[in-house]
Amino acid sequence: MPSVGLGTYKARGAKLTAAVQYALAAGTRLIDTATGYRNEEDVARAMAESGSIAREEVFITSKIGPREMGADQAASALSSSLARLKTDFLDCIIMPMVNQIEVHPLYQQRPLREYCKANNIQVVAYASLGCGELLSNETVLGIAQSLGKTAAQVLLRWGLQSGCCVIPKSVHRERIQGATWQALSEWQLSPSQMKALNAMEAGQKFCWDPSTVL
Repeated sequence: MPSVGLGTYKARGAKLTAAVQYALAAGTRLIDTATGYRNEEDVARAMAESGSIAREEVFITSKIGPREMGADQAASALSSSLARLKTDFLDCIIMPMVNQIEVHPLYQQRPLREYCKANNIQVVAYASLGCGELLSNETVLGIAQSLGKTAAQVLLRWGLQSGCCVIPKSVHRERIQGATWQALSEWQLSPSQMKALNAMEAGQKFCWDPSTVL
């Protein structure tokens, strides 16, 4: 599973199709979608229009909703997802061996991540930028300035060095290009920089609370 991908939450239509094409052209090979995002057809359209990139070269992740759990419902949801994505297979359906959770310096979920690591469950972090709120954080900006990187890149690199896969969502070409594996893998945060970011833990969520889902 690639460590860096493109998130597609709340993105649809022509903007999403273009975003997926930007990501593929920039070298990204992980696309994250879900039945609940209602954009699988747009992902399929982008893949079809990408030209020379074979389906086997792209790792596509989808997710089934809470009301689609259970053997029969999940099988039906998977079949529908495959049809919408116009593919014979998915590389990952979010189930026990992958746990997609909100992770960023203000909400690090260390006990859960440690449990996942001990049980060979890969953590995929969403909301790595704190829904945009962390892009103006003084600690993050200071580190970014010292490295000549953007705040977003610092936050994504923190996620990678914390053992997570990251799936930043954007529909803007420049931001997508700055959030590829190539853009994030050739440098590292120092131990002191990691320590400063780790010290930001505040238990602050920005997204939905999965504990309320029945």
